[in-house]
Amino acid sequence: MAALTGAGQKLCNHSHKSCKVGARSFRGLVGPISLTRPLRNHPVVSVGTVLASGHDLQPELRRKLLAAVLETIPDIHPEGTTASKHPLVPPTCVLLKLLGRSPAGTEQLARADGLAALLRLGGLERVAELPYPSQDDAAPGENDDDPDLARRRLAAAALGSLEEDPLAAHEAEALRCLANTLTLHPSARDVFPDVVLADQNRTALWGLVRMLACQKAGFLAGRVLFLLTSKPSEVIAELSLSGDCIDAMQKFADTYVVAYNSPEHRQLLGAGPPTATLDDILKEHLKLAYNLMLQYARAPPSAVREPFAQALTDETSTASPDARKKRFWRSKSSGSGTDAEPSSNGIAATASASTSTSAGPRSTLEAPSVVSSTPPAGSPSSKSPVALAKRVVDAVKRTSPTSSFRDTASTSNEGGKARSYLPDPKGEGNGATALSLTAAHIFLPLFRPYLSLTVLLPIFENEGIPNAQISPIVRGALNALLNFPLELEELSGWSASWVQYVPPRVSQIDETVLPGGGIGSLGERLLEILRCVCETHFPADRVPANPKAFTKQERGQGRALEAPCSPDEWLQATGTAGDGNASRVDEVLGPVMLLLRKLSMLGEAQYVFRELIFPSNADRTLPLDRQTSMAGYLVRLMSSVLLPNTAFGVGEFVYNLCDRSPEKLVQTLGYGLASGSLQNRQELIPPPPATTSEARNGDTASLVNPITGALRTESDEPSSAASMSDDEKEREAERLYILFERMTRTGVMSAENPVNQAQREGRFEETTEAREVELARLRQEDEELEKEVEKDMKEWREARLRSNPGAI
Repeated sequence: MAALTGAGQKLCNHSHKSCKVGARSFRGLVGPISLTRPLRNHPVVSVGTVLASGHDLQPELRRKLLAAVLETIPDIHPEGTTASKHPLVPPTCVLLKLLGRSPAGTEQLARADGLAALLRLGGLERVAELPYPSQDDAAPGENDDDPDLARRRLAAAALGSLEEDPLAAHEAEALRCLANTLTLHPSARDVFPDVVLADQNRTALWGLVRMLACQKAGFLAGRVLFLLTSKPSEVIAELSLSGDCIDAMQKFADTYVVAYNSPEHRQLLGAGPPTATLDDILKEHLKLAYNLMLQYARAPPSAVREPFAQALTDETSTASPDARKKRFWRSKSSGSGTDAEPSSNGIAATASASTSTSAGPRSTLEAPSVVSSTPPAGSPSSKSPVALAKRVVDAVKRTSPTSSFRDTASTSNEGGKARSYLPDPKGEGNGATALSLTAAHIFLPLFRPYLSLTVLLPIFENEGIPNAQISPIVRGALNALLNFPLELEELSGWSASWVQYVPPRVSQIDETVLPGGGIGSLGERLLEILRCVCETHFPADRVPANPKAFTKQERGQGRALEAPCSPDEWLQATGTAGDGNASRVDEVLGPVMLLLRKLSMLGEAQYVFRELIFPSNADRTLPLDRQTSMAGYLVRLMSSVLLPNTAFGVGEFVYNLCDRSPEKLVQTLGYGLASGSLQNRQELIPPPPATTSEARNGDTASLVNPITGALRTESDEPSSAASMSDDEKEREAERLYILFERMTRTGVMSAENPVNQAQREGRFEETTEAREVELARLRQEDEELEKEVEKDMKEWREARLRSNPGAI
């Protein structure tokens, strides 16, 4: 305290002019707590007043002040106290936040004792004991005839159901200091999980989870939990398997979607001070969900206990090979969703029940109790969730990515029917670093809300502004969806289908409700995002204003480019590459292309994607890389060097549309455009198909240049020997004979002259007198040419000797 008193007096004397402004700012940060006169002269208040005025401290002085403040915390807020009433607690929290703004001199906050002190001051133990409010099950407005009125009532009820901020002003300041410490000190993120798990009751952890769905405090809780889950630890399993965290994120996302559907309440989502709006809270939830799913998939089995793991192990030895076979690619003729299990709805209900919330904190790690390895009485074992999940998991386990994909084709693509394949688990995000199907069951409640966010929200954050950025909420939802496996529909039917419609559509034929089909709402939105980003960053109708110059001549005269230009030309243009534009575009398009690749593994979606991008009646007057269509954008992106993640995703997506067949890829793109992609995949490149210049039976494919993928032109037609006269053939043969003889004498090649070989084999035809005269003329021209060359060489040597007599 003595060090704190001396530092406070020194700072106040040094910054006397700004103390009045700092006092007002400091009192505003402390909150609605009246500071008595003795308390206003306390060293904590005086130092905080100076720092609130904007005064910066040297690292050594900051370090001493921080040590002195941390020493006083056990006296004003003893360990084990739920909520301290000491008058110095609010100013101490504010002072810690002001001191923790800089990483220099605040190393002690990043240690275990400093993090534990911030958790105590944040009031998490008090918040964890708060009961959950009762929810009214009646949906307001569901019986209204006016849809707009029903949406308004639902939005008002949803926003009204959000809890108020349970934190006091000084508690929020302590949590802000904690978030700043975890951000500024990466080493603190390694220590923080151990600090949280040191409490057997996990009160701090469940206090953060309790605030996730609250207003204002939800941002701080989401940010701290996001930083807590940035490294693998046992906290991942605690948060995932408890159900409270996932249920809170699902509830908040559903509330956001309902409020967004009402135009009157849509403006309220972004209204409020910074870091306190519903938009900001949702962004933190999306980042937290991505971390949870990613770390849950990567965590070792000792830290992550999947509820289905033991049940799947027990059934593996008894299941027959035929029972383990499951096909996820649906053929176009069968329609989407026809091969879903009858028990899908039951599984959806189970998933919803497994994430129900409970009042108060959880003291132990609880797996969902609704999942059992024994099927319910009276139901066959093949219809149980465990058996279904087990069959799905076994079906996606294959060792050879390429051979298993190509060898399991069940139908041919002839006649416009899609082929059914077994997807590649490693190549499509179902490998060791992605969620397994049993693990995805835990996060299943988040799938539909995040899919709705991706489809319903506007693509750009600020519409109408040039070079606008993609909405962070849409990007966060796309990243979260990447962690879900391809076979998700097998768990819960249409509610977890990748090709569902949001909202459901009505058939124009029989007016029935269509839950999904084709590429679904997600596929349509992904193509829309792809086109918007391409048209914004590298449009096809113009060239860059300041293209990058590579040679001295280009720097002086400039480069003449022709639209459309490659993405690298746009990204390398003056004023864009230096700003990191390439990395920003790659961060947006990378997840989009990976999701398109995932959707293209579904049979019906693959067929629809191919018809949309590479239709059979496509314009082939220009090569694909010179077109302004979606196919042109994809081909140009596939060869980009500055967008490696996007180029990889585009190559995989196009390869899936071509049935993962090198021959079909060459036929679709052309040999020149497909060879680079096949080389990167280490696939054998097939030779160009042999075609004739005339279409056979009306097939226009034979008129396409196999190299460029465009229609043949007159210059592309190879010269035919049948169109040459006899005299032209003779002259051509004689020229070739002389060339062979010359190259043999000079040692350029050691091949035998075909004329001599034909003469030796008795296939030589006697020449006429006219041919002998022509041959003699050609030989004379050759000799004269050699004499001229020797004469030039002699003159050059003489000139060299005259200029340099000593040269050899």
